Amino acid sequence: MIESENEGAFPTYGTAEPFSEFVSLSESLEFAESSFYSNNRLSESTRAFKKGKLTYGNKGLSPETIAKIYGATLAEDGELTYGANDAAPRLGFGFYRELEDNGVRYYEGVYYPACKASMEGESDNTRGENVTYEGNTTSLDVYALGDTKGTWKQTEIFANPEEAEAWVKEKLGATA
Repeated sequence: MIESENEGAFPTYGTAEPFSEFVSLSESLEFAESSFYSNNRLSESTRAFKKGKLTYGNKGLSPETIAKIYGATLAEDGELTYGANDAAPRLGFGFYRELEDNGVRYYEGVYYPACKASMEGESDNTRGENVTYEGNTTSLDVYALGDTKGTWKQTEIFANPEEAEAWVKEKLGATA
């Protein structure tokens, strides 16, 4: 979770904790766009980042994680209460992925400095003729920082997964 947002710099985080085992991630972006025409031609145009949305497929969230990232209330007896007035905190989010090019494997660390989690609806199934595994989906709104660049994402390439994981943990304020 973000402990403090620092004007002109990256946030400071509390304890970095994993959400759940990674299944998938989709990133969709929104841009503010404008075009200007003069002398019968396009003479100026701009496309600026407004916000992003991550759809994080995961194995499933623990009740403790649900309470932390969505602002739900977890009682001592384990009862989890979701409220219309729950306030999700801002947090940092990162992961690494394995890529390959011409038979050479490499690893890309991906870091989003400021996000806010929100729940998606659930669907449940009974066991039929086959057993079906289904994880959870968590949506994260991605915010641009107040630095001069308006940073919303950083990536870096590494030779092995240990380096990529260490980079992500460092970005989130954890030790490798």
